[in-house]
Amino acid sequence: MKPESKSISLLGITRSKAKMYEYDIPAEYHISTTSDPAKLLSLTVGIIGDYGQITSIEESQDFIQEHKDKILFSAQFFDAYTDSKLAPELSDYFLLIGSAAYYLSDFPGSAKVLAKRISNPISKLSANGLEVLLAWVLQNDTSLVIDIPSGEYEKQIESISKSLINFYISGDNNDEVLESLEALKRDTYFNASARDLLLSDVITSIVKKQLFNSSWNSLKRYTKLDIDLWKDIISKANFIKEFWPSQQLLGKHDVFKGKSAIIQMPTSAGKTKSTEIIIRSSFISGRSKMAVIVAPFRALCSEIKNNLQQAFQGENVSIDEPSDALQPDFNSVDDFDLDTNNLILIVTPEKLMYMLRSVPELAVEIGLIIYDEGHQFDNGIRGLTYELLLSSLKKMIVSESQIILISAVISNASSIGDWLISNDKEIIEGHNLTPTYRTTAFTSWQTQLGMLQFVSSSNPEENDYYVPRVLEQKKLELKGRERKERRFPEKNDGKSIALFLANKLVEKGAVAIFCGSKPTVKSIYEIAVDIVSRNYEVSSPLRASDSKEIEKLTYLISTHFGSKSSIVQAAQMGIFTHSGHTPQGLRLATEYAMQVGKIKLMICTSTLAQGVNLPIKYLLITSFYQAGQKIKTRDFHNLIGRAGRSGIHTEGSIIFTDPELFDSKNNQSQNWKWQLAKDLLDPLNSEPCSSTLLSIFSPLYSDDKKYSIKVSPLEFVEAYLDSPDTVARLAEDFSKEHADKNFTKNGLSFQIEYKIQIISALESYLMASWENYYLGANDDALTSMATETLAYSISTSEEQEQLIELFKLLGNNVKLKIDTPAKRQAYSKTLFGVQDIIDIEKWVDENLDALLAAVTHEEILSVIWPIILKKNHSKLKQLTPESSSLLLLETWIKGISYNLILEQLNSSNTKIIAGSQTRNLRQEILIDICEGSFSYDTTLVLASVVEMVSLVENSSEETIELLVNNINSLQKRIKYGLPTEEAIAFYEIGFSDRVIALDLSLKFSDFPTKRSLLVNEIISNKHLFIEALERYPSYYTNILELIINE
Repeated sequence: MKPESKSISLLGITRSKAKMYEYDIPAEYHISTTSDPAKLLSLTVGIIGDYGQITSIEESQDFIQEHKDKILFSAQFFDAYTDSKLAPELSDYFLLIGSAAYYLSDFPGSAKVLAKRISNPISKLSANGLEVLLAWVLQNDTSLVIDIPSGEYEKQIESISKSLINFYISGDNNDEVLESLEALKRDTYFNASARDLLLSDVITSIVKKQLFNSSWNSLKRYTKLDIDLWKDIISKANFIKEFWPSQQLLGKHDVFKGKSAIIQMPTSAGKTKSTEIIIRSSFISGRSKMAVIVAPFRALCSEIKNNLQQAFQGENVSIDEPSDALQPDFNSVDDFDLDTNNLILIVTPEKLMYMLRSVPELAVEIGLIIYDEGHQFDNGIRGLTYELLLSSLKKMIVSESQIILISAVISNASSIGDWLISNDKEIIEGHNLTPTYRTTAFTSWQTQLGMLQFVSSSNPEENDYYVPRVLEQKKLELKGRERKERRFPEKNDGKSIALFLANKLVEKGAVAIFCGSKPTVKSIYEIAVDIVSRNYEVSSPLRASDSKEIEKLTYLISTHFGSKSSIVQAAQMGIFTHSGHTPQGLRLATEYAMQVGKIKLMICTSTLAQGVNLPIKYLLITSFYQAGQKIKTRDFHNLIGRAGRSGIHTEGSIIFTDPELFDSKNNQSQNWKWQLAKDLLDPLNSEPCSSTLLSIFSPLYSDDKKYSIKVSPLEFVEAYLDSPDTVARLAEDFSKEHADKNFTKNGLSFQIEYKIQIISALESYLMASWENYYLGANDDALTSMATETLAYSISTSEEQEQLIELFKLLGNNVKLKIDTPAKRQAYSKTLFGVQDIIDIEKWVDENLDALLAAVTHEEILSVIWPIILKKNHSKLKQLTPESSSLLLLETWIKGISYNLILEQLNSSNTKIIAGSQTRNLRQEILIDICEGSFSYDTTLVLASVVEMVSLVENSSEETIELLVNNINSLQKRIKYGLPTEEAIAFYEIGFSDRVIALDLSLKFSDFPTKRSLLVNEIISNKHLFIEALERYPSYYTNILELIINE
């Protein structure tokens, strides 16, 4: 049986009716249904019945591929019909059949969601107890006790449930389960009712599919390893019981047998567990003793580490996330006990590049390397670092190593694969693995009460259904001398509408409000604080959240920003933020709280799309611009992939909150926003993964991007190598020459500095490769280096020629200016380019005596400050008076909170220069400087000074070693903003919040700082740590448990 257009229309009516309840529309305003959705019942039951007639699992898999849309149609109908409340007395039946249909159509997460909603005990459906068995089977949790009802099929139900329990324990009675199913089928076919027959067929189909998908059978099938090697792992409570479609797909492509692959896998499709199986297969087979996971963001590294620690708990596997500081965490590969334990390293590209340049033999030990978020090669200078890291590793790791690159959004996977993996490989396209259904809606406000218009997922021009009377304005109280009427939400303000909808929906599921910029995040939570002060009720986020967790998060936020801060007031209401202005420790805590359902509302920027998994039901889009630029289509789809978390929701909703998009779509002079939205919604418009390196060929643009100045890349590089100061002055010269076309000095300076950073990154890459690849011998070696880059593999022939010339030009500059192997090796570890590191070396030579005379960190910082400031390109230089910059750094490394730092700087009349004006400091500016400029740029300079000091020959080794150790220690203080080694030790072990790390260091001041010894002390004093962490967010108690169970 096949759903026709009328049936599909009826499904839309059913969904619309369900949405009326979801959005709390009073019953008297519900849309009248001209057709009865119940007409679809016979069709959907018939589709399920067709599937149930299949006896062979192989045939059933073929059936799914051919009829998946029909089965999924059935699942979605029953899902929507239950929520439409058209037949509440049959809700359990609809949930049961809907869950089964979801499972059979390869949506196991959605199947589990509906199964959990079935009443316990389930309503009697006159099916002689078969409904009880099916509900138990669909929950797929053999730890749950099945209450076997007495009746006609009592023995068959007992036989199936017992054999299935035994199968999941031992994996060796597959045939016994099948025999029990056949017995049930024989008995029901003799004298069963139609419903008994249907449920019997469905039970048989579900259980057969569960057996096929089970870890026992899937691991045998896809790894070809002795299943006895997996027994202890399968028995672990947190190991998957069955393979989801994503894991089945990887298995079919031999990824678990060690084949390298480029994997496109949608968000929430099962990447975490797939990664675990890849690693386990590599270790168990003996293909690898060391696995490396590269993730481009610190928060993502932390999440991966925490997940793997839980997965491998109690096993001989070490999981290490090296510190983010650019200094050695180990001296040689021998520091890892690979004879006893397997090792998983989780690192950022920058850290792994530093490690490989310090200990290059590490690469030979890597048997498996996994690149996460592998579409980030064109994400600024960090993207170039990522690309050059992969270019290096291609030549360094052994040919037998397995290479895995995973991305949710990579449209040119084949091109990336051809560049990255020279051996046999698989290109795995998982576009059809989207694990939940997503709806798309636009706000429309052309009448007194606004509505939501839901559109077709395949064509936004086609309206599916609408929900009326969703948006309603209320008058706000006026303050002081205000006379102008104020209303909330404002009709033409997508930000206030997003806040209104979030308040309305948050009790139905977690909400994220996406903003195109960090200031917009602040403006929305300030709106919330303001309207509450005007007696508008915003209580839903707090009611939907865990009140104790709210108190803990609010306390931690207040210690950072002060109790009177508007962000603290927002937190007290259950409203939290996730952006570049969220300190690392708070970001980790709020992410975890959202993941475990303790908070329900988050206002965020694109940081939400950086790989972190959150169970969001509603994603409210206020803008599709990021920092003035239209968000990339692929990044947009990575973002909306966060809506509708599999296993938690059956549907995620994407809602555009600016009414102008929909209401102006038929006005040709004003519908440009609608056209942009349509383009973004079409995944076929996703941009291919490119290379930051190719930006060297880009022209210089005016601030509004309407005009450009073409600059020859090779002439630009030659000019920079000849005179960096001359190139720096180009911004001023061009801005004066083209002022009438909106070219500004600041805008041009940013673009020119960006090109210089690309040059520096390439020079550092060449220096690191110089000796091993004989780059000084002839130009052929430099040509080969150029052709190894992603940029070369995806560029035009003209660009390829220019890339080769660029590498030759920079290679000859390295050869000319750096004349010894020792210097090239030391220079390459700094991640700076030639000119910068020569400047730093010269500064060290001139200030060595002062450095050697400095004893304390404060004295060293005083000496080293001028070169830090000179090599800094952030807002740090915009502080005035100039002495404020050093004052800020001094207070930062004392562990002082942002609130008190701001007070101290304001008391010294510190301002920030913005163009021709000076403005007051804000906490957001301090966060940018401290967690950006200090934490990264400044520590780069210190790491470089260490390398240059290490080259000094006319001082004793002891003296140099003492200075190096002092600078390294200072570097970590600057990295984390902490005053002592004890605080740093607590931060690096996992308590990665400045406030908490400092608090623990004061409470346990006599504890050792060496990791292994500190872990032992924490284990011995577990009760004291539980008490110490009681007032802090639950994330840190979870970290404590992970440390104790390492």
